[in-house]
Amino acid sequence: MKPDINDALVALKPGAIWTLPHNPTATNDYERLVWQDESQTKPTEEEVVRKLTELEYMDEINQYQRDRLVAYPSAGDQFDRIFHDGIEAWKADIQGIKNVYPRKYPDPVELKTRQDKAIEDLKSS
Repeated sequence: MKPDINDALVALKPGAIWTLPHNPTATNDYERLVWQDESQTKPTEEEVVRKLTELEYMDEINQYQRDRLVAYPSAGDQFDRIFHDGIEAWKADIQGIKNVYPRKYPDPVELKTRQDKAIEDLKSS
């Protein structure tokens, strides 16, 4: 599931108390945010947008993990493969999946570019 403002708030202010009441006239989620926490300050809209952009980017980067999970045979099938064909055959199977869905790494420059664009979009709206 795609990260949302709730995820950004939890990441920014763990344990904080807030609500997001339904408001059909609000143009964005931050406008609906009612900060109820007395021990932590409410994050700015820019802080929330930056964190949400980071979470969305990391979710995109980590898609390979979800793709691999679907592609990997069940544990039982993997053990059966090892038993019948040996570890090297099993390793070849797993490596094939890893080749199709290679690990991705976050790029700090790309993240900053996306965050800056998100802030620019926020300011222009």
